[in-house]
Amino acid sequence: MPSSNFICLRYYVVPVQYDLFRQNVGDIEKNNIFRAKFLVNNNYRLTDTREYAVRINSVLDGMYYGKLSKKNIAEKHELTPTDIQDDSQDDWPYLNFVADTTPGNQLFVVEKKAKIFQSIEGLKNILRQIAKKTMMYTGFTVNFEPIVKKLVFWNIIKDSDSIYSLKFSLESPNMLGASATAREGLKELQTIFNNSTATVQLENPDGQLIVPETRVETYREYVDQGGGSWELGVGQNGEKKTYRSIENAIQLKEKIIKEDIVNILAKVVEKFKALL
Repeated sequence: MPSSNFICLRYYVVPVQYDLFRQNVGDIEKNNIFRAKFLVNNNYRLTDTREYAVRINSVLDGMYYGKLSKKNIAEKHELTPTDIQDDSQDDWPYLNFVADTTPGNQLFVVEKKAKIFQSIEGLKNILRQIAKKTMMYTGFTVNFEPIVKKLVFWNIIKDSDSIYSLKFSLESPNMLGASATAREGLKELQTIFNNSTATVQLENPDGQLIVPETRVETYREYVDQGGGSWELGVGQNGEKKTYRSIENAIQLKEKIIKEDIVNILAKVVEKFKALL
């Protein structure tokens, strides 16, 4: 029985332009726009050579089960009595996904398939470009960030001899269910400045940067739940190294039975939720 690895992304809807109408759109309405525009059957030509398709197979209680496919050209060669003929036809390999759009979640769980994407950064770019195409006239788009292993950030700090830099990129605070303290702080910033991203970057060229857990933990938690990204520049064993949150995305392995894919995807979602 084949198995697949799964990645869990948190999605959040952000404005592509700023005006009073979009500033006053609530989180639930933004989530409804995502359902109506992104989670629909459609084909997307992102470049002259890259075309993708989304197909929704079933919707159950706010859970959208579907496939993301990438167009390939399959070269074939047919043997005839007198020659070998070249031929080609469209091939659409796909991955399975489920979007949990229920309140307090906003999760997008994806089957890892090398034929569709080579890296998590590549997957994020594909999904962002699809969202841009399908939602451009709504004034919103969608960003995606992976769910990250909880202890990695502080383990890196603990294992480092010196810390040179720390960067948090905290996305728009419409992520339902996120850390309440971080979310409230980002909401306040957004009210004042109308920003969709807040970036905190600290540096100490001598490697003496102090990272107090009491001040940082809330934002580490927000990022690791899919609300942005972090990057650490540290010294370990006399060598400078850079670590990024995306490199530590959680992956879960599950056996695949095509005839039972909906139940399997629902099971994977619950496993990811238990890790949050």
